[in-house]
Amino acid sequence: MLSLRRSLYERLLHLPLPRLWEMKTGGILSRLTGDVETTTGLLQMAIVSPAISVIRLIIAIGILIALNWQLALTAMAIIPGVMVLSPDLRPAHPADLSVGAQGRRDRRRRVGETFSGIRVVRAFRQEIQELISFMLGRHTVLRKELFAHRRELLLWTSWGLLEAGISVVIVWFGGYLNIVGRATVGDIMAFQWYMFLLLNPVWNIVNSFSEMQRSLAAMERVFECWRWKTTSPTAPARSMLPRWCGSCVSTGDVRVP
Repeated sequence: MLSLRRSLYERLLHLPLPRLWEMKTGGILSRLTGDVETTTGLLQMAIVSPAISVIRLIIAIGILIALNWQLALTAMAIIPGVMVLSPDLRPAHPADLSVGAQGRRDRRRRVGETFSGIRVVRAFRQEIQELISFMLGRHTVLRKELFAHRRELLLWTSWGLLEAGISVVIVWFGGYLNIVGRATVGDIMAFQWYMFLLLNPVWNIVNSFSEMQRSLAAMERVFECWRWKTTSPTAPARSMLPRWCGSCVSTGDVRVP
């Protein structure tokens, strides 16, 4: 993270002035802080967390099959259901990629820029324009948060209905197996408990896809700076330096009083 932030800061120092003016101070700080932190979490979300969840899922499936393979197949029916119902596995909407803390940080930095240059704002009578810009930004963030909240509500509702449906199916099918002598009441109770051990890894895998999409979006904003052309750094002119440090230009030891 430190290496990436240092490289990005060095790159930003050599960008053309029009590009820096277009990004504003808020955009620069957003890339150096939040985007870098989100990008470095890509390894955790893309490799570590899914790998641990897959191992836990394999262990849980092995335990269920060892108890009763017929009930195990019934319990594993939740896996394709979660994959189908979860919106997080579908291509992310552009609003999802910039919603949340990123938008709020941008608005806070925009407010900081406004009040740091409040003299210029008042000198040119830009109070109304700044207020309109602030409210438009807040309204955009609010609409994105509501859109993400509706999708999250749909996900949690589908998850709860699927979990309850699988519980009902296990009790119903387990009761049938108990009547025909292929399962005991203890097997049914065990499957009710082990089903949560099956749900948690599946949920972690689904959630890792959503977090990975956010990390990829942040990484795209960070590495976008490397696609921009930079201005060649120019050496300080000898005529602009004091006489006593003219001999230091070649060695780089330039001291300006």
